[in-house]
Amino acid sequence: MKINYKTVLLVVISNFFALNALAQGAWNIKYLPIDSVKESLVGKAVRVDFKAKPSDRIEGKVSVRRMLIRRDTVSLSIDGVSRRFIENWAIYVDSGVLGDQTLTSIDKSKKIIIKEMFMQAIGSSSITLQVFVYASGETNKEVKEITIDKKVIQGILSTL
Repeated sequence: MKINYKTVLLVVISNFFALNALAQGAWNIKYLPIDSVKESLVGKAVRVDFKAKPSDRIEGKVSVRRMLIRRDTVSLSIDGVSRRFIENWAIYVDSGVLGDQTLTSIDKSKKIIIKEMFMQAIGSSSITLQVFVYASGETNKEVKEITIDKKVIQGILSTL
């Protein structure tokens, strides 16, 4: 049996490029400092990056990876009940997808997770979000509206 080296080489090179193309990660997140948020985000999926402390400021070029190193905590009022949440950032070496970013309650009572957020309104001192709240371990969701003071927000994540 005669081996055609040109054909073998062509197959090897084609497979190399095909595998590299399939192995690429996904990245669809952009970071906007809170003072750069525009009305064009109304109705769009977003995530909120909270300040670790009131004096936090963004200076220079914004790197999504650098901004999301810390997992900050925040108190949010849902249906008149104040709950503490922690940011859960799922940013990997080759991927970062908006849908993977969540807020998880850290209260001892019923654990809840906020998996989806949509910008409803942007005011001078606050933003209003429509959020989808899931009880831990359940698939049913409740749709809630929350208002967050801009003083506790570092920035907003949205899709590219």
